[in-house]
Amino acid sequence: MRVKIYFLLLILSFLSLIKGEDYKSFVSKLNLNLEEITVVTEDRYVISIWELTSKDVNNRNGKSIVLQHGLLDGAFTWLILEEKSLAKLLCDEGYKVYLPNVRGSKFGKSHLDYEISLNSEYWDFSFDQISQYDLPAIVDLIKKRDNVDKIDYIGHSQGTLMFFLNYMSNPDYLQNSINKFIGVATVPNVNNASHFILKIAKLTKILNVFPIKNFLSFPIEMGQVLVPFCEGKAKILCQSILKMCFGGLTNTGRVDYDRLGKNIFLYEPGGTSLQNIKHWVQIYSSKKLLKYDYGSKSKNKNHYGTEKPPEYDLTKMKNYSIKSMVTTSDADPFCNPDDTLDFLKNIEDQSVVEVMNLTNYDHIDYLWSDSAYNEIYPKILDFLGQ
Repeated sequence: MRVKIYFLLLILSFLSLIKGEDYKSFVSKLNLNLEEITVVTEDRYVISIWELTSKDVNNRNGKSIVLQHGLLDGAFTWLILEEKSLAKLLCDEGYKVYLPNVRGSKFGKSHLDYEISLNSEYWDFSFDQISQYDLPAIVDLIKKRDNVDKIDYIGHSQGTLMFFLNYMSNPDYLQNSINKFIGVATVPNVNNASHFILKIAKLTKILNVFPIKNFLSFPIEMGQVLVPFCEGKAKILCQSILKMCFGGLTNTGRVDYDRLGKNIFLYEPGGTSLQNIKHWVQIYSSKKLLKYDYGSKSKNKNHYGTEKPPEYDLTKMKNYSIKSMVTTSDADPFCNPDDTLDFLKNIEDQSVVEVMNLTNYDHIDYLWSDSAYNEIYPKILDFLGQ
């Protein structure tokens, strides 16, 4: 035991000595202002939000927009492309850009009551709670902070699911709070997802034997340790792991890992709770958009009043009227076009949703590839400007 403690202290000491450019100086070099703000959710989680604005004070259009990251990600993902990143482009267009870090992500680990240890109660959440508590806390803060009635919202992956789940729970809230919605790698469910990780987790039930409650949630300093290795002899290995995790077995070749590798290795993956990962596997296995299954009739009854977890009510989407644009791609292993289009059929007025069908874009290409800058972001800016 004593040897283990000494070894742990040695590692922590080593981490404290590592120096390197942090996200604040990174953002400043993009000619952007960064202000970190926090908001406390109804269930007392502390959410960190990055507010970005152009340093040119004359370049402001008075509009506010949220860019919500997806699963195992964080706010920095919207900046990895540097000058070509969507966050930078929107700031240059005059938007006040908000990048939230939802509970459990690398920059979002705080609570008013719980300690953030490997197995604390802090990690007892899934996208149920993220959509129910994090999203409205973020939206309400921005509306109050900027004194606006409505804001725009762009979500990636889980950032789109949390939007739709909140809408189905309380349609009037987002109807009255969101001006326009954009979904990139839009994932309202994963019924037909093809990613091997989901298949392996379903078949082996390996998540049930995980010894800790957090999932790939590492200290920020860990990235500073990994960069020298992932930029050196382990470069091919690190790149291959990222490609498989975020894009699956089919590599589109759109992300320039040689150029952007350091940006990615510093802050990816962003982390989440094991319960959240289990919930994704549950809806993939059941082919139903259910709330989290606690694994026993008694536990489910304690949480929901029923022995089985309830389904989200898809009929609530019928009167959806938020002007929206969503993307689909044939090469996305998480976001199958059939899943997205089947979900959108629940909307009575199909004219409110514009679908951008893309070819050969995997799940992360939307945020990390130069082709997104050239082919997708101009369409996003046009849509927002309409």
